[in-house]
This record gives sequence, structure tokens and C-alpha cells, in this order.
Amino acid sequence: MYRAEGMPATRNEYSRAKEAVALAGNERITSVQLGDYLDGRLDEGLEILTKRNPGFHFEREQLVRLAVGYGLNSLFRQEARRSTELSGFYQRILDQDPEERMVMEDLSLRGARFRVFLPNPIQVNEILRIRFTLDDAAGTEVAKSVVTKNIVGSAVGVAFFDPQADPILEAYLAARSA
Repeated sequence: MYRAEGMPATRNEYSRAKEAVALAGNERITSVQLGDYLDGRLDEGLEILTKRNPGFHFEREQLVRLAVGYGLNSLFRQEARRSTELSGFYQRILDQDPEERMVMEDLSLRGARFRVFLPNPIQVNEILRIRFTLDDAAGTEVAKSVVTKNIVGSAVGVAFFDPQADPILEAYLAARSA
């Protein structure tokens, strides 16, 4: 198959290149430029996460999976957040801080928002461990690693570190929506 210098070899590559051009504001962008851009953004992300969570090691592949998983989940979010009032605890991984009390205010399959009681030292993009007790018949305890996405006053919005659905939360949220 003949192809001009810099042109995609297959229709699939051509479609991806067209999408990249559209995303880049109609500027001509090559797959190498896009790769370099994404590589740079990964380096920035790793630097931020490492700086804010020095005791936690991140691999590039892990960051790619998180970024793609959370990005697509946010874009295609179909799960509603459910209001809750669940007691729990959070722990900053940085310096292995002690657990502090929280109240889970809303919950979805991929994230949550909780309120803290002490002055809030938590930063955006910080990794936390949270655990809370569901108000189901069994009093099920849920423990998650999360990354903070936004902070407004004492309210902390988080995304679950593992973008895979949790069957316990699925059942709990399904029962609450009925």
C-alpha cells in the first residue's frame, strides 16, 4: 500500500488521526506529537502524585489506567450519586496520619463526597484510605483507597482508586434507588 510521508497507513489509524486533529482545535497534529504530549502529561501527573504522596509508588501503566478509567467514567457517568449519612474514617497516607472521623454525604459506584470535622489538611490529588459502614441490615463495612478530586470547605470529593465496579456498593446503591 502506498502512503505519503506522515500519512496513516490504515483507515483505523486515519480515523484516530482525524479525531486527534479535531481535538487539537483543527491544528495539524501527528501521532508522534500526540504521543509526546501524552508522555509529558503522564510525567506531570506522576510528579504531582509522588510529591503529594511520597510514601506511595506509582507506575506509568497504573497512572494511564487510572486516567483513562476516571476520564471515561466521568465523561460517560451514568451512575447517580445517592445522598447518605454514613459514619466513617479517613486516613491520609502521607506520614501515616491517624484515622480521623468523617461523614459520607453522598456515594456512587465510582466516587463519594464526605465531610471532615477537623481543619482540613487534605489536598487535591492526594491518596487517602477511607472506611465507612453502610446502613444496610448487615452493617457492612467498606474500605477504599481514593484520590481526592475536589475540596470545598470541609467537603471532600473523591474518586475510588480502583475504577472497577464494587458488587457490594452496586447492591447497596440499587436498593437505595428502589
